Amino acid sequence: MSKNDEGKNDWAPIVLLILAAIVAFFLAPGVLVMGISKEIIGVNFDPAQMWTFAFVVSLFIFIAMKVIRKFWLNALKSYLAICVLITLVMVISHFGFKAEWPAIMLNGFLN
Repeated sequence: MSKNDEGKNDWAPIVLLILAAIVAFFLAPGVLVMGISKEIIGVNFDPAQMWTFAFVVSLFIFIAMKVIRKFWLNALKSYLAICVLITLVMVISHFGFKAEWPAIMLNGFLN
């Protein structure tokens, strides 16, 4: 490896972490629905299926926002508000109140 190549991959883990956080934020409604369905209903999906169905559920919720709100921009604003609300509730519950349910729900997406 030459000296020019040494520092090229230093940012790769940080970029991947940021990308994963962005994806998780936009899929928050689907993650919540699939996490609840796994814990309460007992669906037995592997992590790849959980992420796929979380994407499908999130897309369905976004389309439902479009039908309700009529305009794409209003639907996007509503969907982003839902994503922010879900993310804040899960982060505050987990780190602020030391609740275990956010970690339990996300566990199905990781292993």
